[in-house]
Amino acid sequence: MALVNAMLESGGASVGEYKEMRIAEVMNRVLILAEGSIKKRNIQLTKEIADVPSVMGDSKAFLMVFSNLIVNAMEAMDDGVSAVLTVRVMADPSPQSGRQGVVVEISDTGVGIPKSRQAGLFKGGESTKGIAERQRGIGLGLVWKLTNQMGGEITVHSDPDVAHGTMFRIVV
Repeated sequence: MALVNAMLESGGASVGEYKEMRIAEVMNRVLILAEGSIKKRNIQLTKEIADVPSVMGDSKAFLMVFSNLIVNAMEAMDDGVSAVLTVRVMADPSPQSGRQGVVVEISDTGVGIPKSRQAGLFKGGESTKGIAERQRGIGLGLVWKLTNQMGGEITVHSDPDVAHGTMFRIVV
């Protein structure tokens, strides 16, 4: 719950002041906030956080984006031995024009998202959760909006017919 509260306290769901920032520092802060929930749910955390170049962005907006994705990943998994949350922050070896060269991947070993639900995943009002579980984060529509406002791109990779789990990949 500390993670959700920090997300909500960090401000509205819009990009604020752009300044040079370190994505790895923001991710480490999010993981510190999530640590209690991760341990309580017996989720194994695998993290690979490289010392990547600074980027221009809003650290509060990235805090909200990463927090929402991590909360969603935790909620997608059953508590227990097979629950693994993987977080990667790495340099993009071949950044596209207009990108700053950093990749963030957040993966879970949950049930996955059916292909039929993925097309509308980033639209406002869409959810993979039941009604009782909604209204706890900023939602994937706002995650997409904030990521794009900061010049990034977010994609989802999930095929529950082949394997468990989902990976969200952000490139900035």
